[in-house]
Amino acid sequence: MSVVEDADKQLVSAMVASAREHDGWPGEADSTINNASRSLIAAMLETHGRAFLGNINLDGKARQKNGGTIEGVVWEHFDGVLVYNFGADFVLPADDAELRRLIWERDADYRPAEESNRIATIIDRAHAAGGKLLFWT
Repeated sequence: MSVVEDADKQLVSAMVASAREHDGWPGEADSTINNASRSLIAAMLETHGRAFLGNINLDGKARQKNGGTIEGVVWEHFDGVLVYNFGADFVLPADDAELRRLIWERDADYRPAEESNRIATIIDRAHAAGGKLLFWT
């Protein structure tokens, strides 16, 4: 098993344990889960030499990165930089232009009736690019 796969399994285990302890949903501010997400980021960086983070839902700050361009949707993470809780939704081994495009287009052209399909497409693309989803409480 790879370092990334092991870190991903540790995150899932932490989520399951917390959900069991808190009546079906992970507890608030669960440091075990939050640190497992950070460990998954570190594992991606260790394994691939680079790690890229991104969010599925953009806010004003995300829209302003790199001058409000599509490049700001996914950014490189550097060793030693703390990722705050809820700071990213996924981690990738490399930048992915298709994923950036899908996120940017969804944000620019919000269509409520299509949201679940568009989000599923984004998540599928993140996985296809070798990425892993993060979880925060």
